[in-house]
Amino acid sequence: MLFIYIWFDKNQNMMNTILSKISNYKLLAGEEASGKPAILKFDDHNTAVLPANHPYAGLWRETIAYLCENNRPAYVITDDNGLVEKVLMPVGGTIYALHHNSEGTVFSLSDRPEVYNLERTQQGFDGMLAVLNNAKEHDTRILITVSDGGVIDICPLEESYGSMLSGENPEGPVPFDIKVLTPISLERTNSLFKEMLLPNCTTTHSSGTSCIPFRVPSGGCWIRAHIMCYLMQDYDIVPGKIWCFSRNKTTLKAWTDNDWNCCVSWQFHVAPIVRVRQPDGTDTLMVIDPSLCSRPVSPESWQQLMDRGGSELLYSGWQQYDRFSGRATLEQAQKAMNESRILLDTTCKDHGMPPYQKCGRNA
Repeated sequence: MLFIYIWFDKNQNMMNTILSKISNYKLLAGEEASGKPAILKFDDHNTAVLPANHPYAGLWRETIAYLCENNRPAYVITDDNGLVEKVLMPVGGTIYALHHNSEGTVFSLSDRPEVYNLERTQQGFDGMLAVLNNAKEHDTRILITVSDGGVIDICPLEESYGSMLSGENPEGPVPFDIKVLTPISLERTNSLFKEMLLPNCTTTHSSGTSCIPFRVPSGGCWIRAHIMCYLMQDYDIVPGKIWCFSRNKTTLKAWTDNDWNCCVSWQFHVAPIVRVRQPDGTDTLMVIDPSLCSRPVSPESWQQLMDRGGSELLYSGWQQYDRFSGRATLEQAQKAMNESRILLDTTCKDHGMPPYQKCGRNA
């Protein structure tokens, strides 16, 4: 698949954009070691030059490697000389929700929590809106690209698109049973929260590691939750999962100092939940969500952090990977998590490591 566009930035400088899979990514490591510019070769034999001395060159290589290893195209912006100016990660899927308003169109994809905004002022709005409406009507897949928080490209997705967003075993939902959860004390719950923070990504080079990018709350919640559930079982604790879903055409919105915009919007959010034994012998549930909270919280408090009216809480067994079904091994989840690690590295390049003091503190 190859798409070539003419794209104008905010300063009206003409740039070329290419949306295609890259065929020679395995050779890029050797070219990086040589300190020379790398030639990106696309599936249609088109080329672009990745400069060796650009501050983002290493991050772009990691982005390209991740996309290629997961059978996904790259969105590459070049100048008129063919030099790479930006590498972005398009995401694909079917449309779950689509709502129009005076400012544009708000939509979400079935397998992802993010809410996307296509602004009416965006160049090419009418064409992208037509793609959205057609995909919604015929239940076909689309490929979208986001830059600086806004949608800049939407096109049909017709070829193979292999991602690690879903579990490979297409099993149904896992019922929730509180009796299966391991009862632990409140003191143990507090220490467990701190233990979940131990693998938190704390450097600006998290790509390729096994750290958990809690400081990228905008996406990847289902992967973070799955990895944490595996870690909890290493401590002989069986958790569950709690899901918060938006309803009635609203979106979930949470204020956080881990995002440069100080807030994130979702169509759903998920985190592990544990069974807490009280001194009187009764049990309560508490949510472990370091991406949104600084301590364990009750399900109701967790919901209130993101609720804009009409949200709904649902529970599942910890094995359920996706919002509807699916399973994933720890290895599969760790591989999928690298997308958020790359996004964290990009955020650190752009704005520095979160949290951001301008936002205040989350819960």
